[in-house]
Amino acid sequence: MRLPSGEQKRAFITPDDETVKTKTAAILGSGFNGKLSTANIRKLNDWIYEHIKYNHDIYVGGKGHIGKECWQYPNETLKLGYGDCEDHALLLLSMMLAEEKVGWAYCAEVEFTKGNEKMNHVCVFLNIENDELYILDPTWPTQNLFDSGAWESDSSKSEPKALHEYYSENGFDSIRVKSVFNQYVYKTFSSNEEFYNWF
Repeated sequence: MRLPSGEQKRAFITPDDETVKTKTAAILGSGFNGKLSTANIRKLNDWIYEHIKYNHDIYVGGKGHIGKECWQYPNETLKLGYGDCEDHALLLLSMMLAEEKVGWAYCAEVEFTKGNEKMNHVCVFLNIENDELYILDPTWPTQNLFDSGAWESDSSKSEPKALHEYYSENGFDSIRVKSVFNQYVYKTFSSNEEFYNWF
């Protein structure tokens, strides 16, 4: 079963995979100028939401284990056409990095709370100008009544404001950032304040 720990998670970001590069180029089209814009990133986020079905992990190996955590490589997610939250986020980040090698985009492992219940989730954080946070989530639909597609921040904001928007619009009481990672870094946090200071 593929349940990576710590630094191993970075190996699941595969921007140089030919399947990822080819699909990314097809989605962005011939008008893409080689520099990711907010519109390009939105297009990738929405494409994943619309074309990669959400499916809880079903690891098939030997007898098969339903409900066990299993991370897929982005090319596997594209081939299968489904995945869960980390598979969606890994695919989005890999697609972004296939077109522009940047260090300001991360997969983020977060923990939501609602009442006494906790839920782990993976999304994508962007560190925008002035160290503001922009969040993309190709797993969940937008909450905007005038738009359709995948959830994303309505604009970049300070970390506390961006996180508040993200958890409250999706019906949760709070959020804790557990870790962020990309192809260069893997960083864990004991509190949101530690994340704010690092980000």
